[in-house]
Amino acid sequence: MDKMRNLYKEVILKLNKSPIGFKTNPGAQYVIEAYNPVCGDQYKIYFDLKDDIISNFSYHGYGCAISKASGSIMMKLMQSRKIDEALDLYILFESVISGKHNLDFPEDFQAFTSVQQHPGRIKCVTLVWDEMATALNSFKKS
Repeated sequence: MDKMRNLYKEVILKLNKSPIGFKTNPGAQYVIEAYNPVCGDQYKIYFDLKDDIISNFSYHGYGCAISKASGSIMMKLMQSRKIDEALDLYILFESVISGKHNLDFPEDFQAFTSVQQHPGRIKCVTLVWDEMATALNSFKKS
């Protein structure tokens, strides 16, 4: 358990201090708002879609270290993915976070598995992922 706790601290703190893709992009084709009224975490997610591929992917805002780190991992893994691939990643991420999937999953998800012991923090981890998945699902229906 100490190994998991250390990994959690190391990854979360590193990504909080130096997040991936953490910048505004006023020229983005799409801008999505992600807001958690319970804790106040609030981000904007910026991206373009061309031929169903996510590009120019970034996010910016404020929130706890967990939500910021989770956003960084989403930026890293969804950049240059097709919509269906990104949605598959979302489903996998959600199943790992909820404890329903414990087999093969990206190493980047590992640091967030300990959130299962803190149910109040699950929304912090899934905030940007949930909003991105909602947007991507709406593009599939159009």
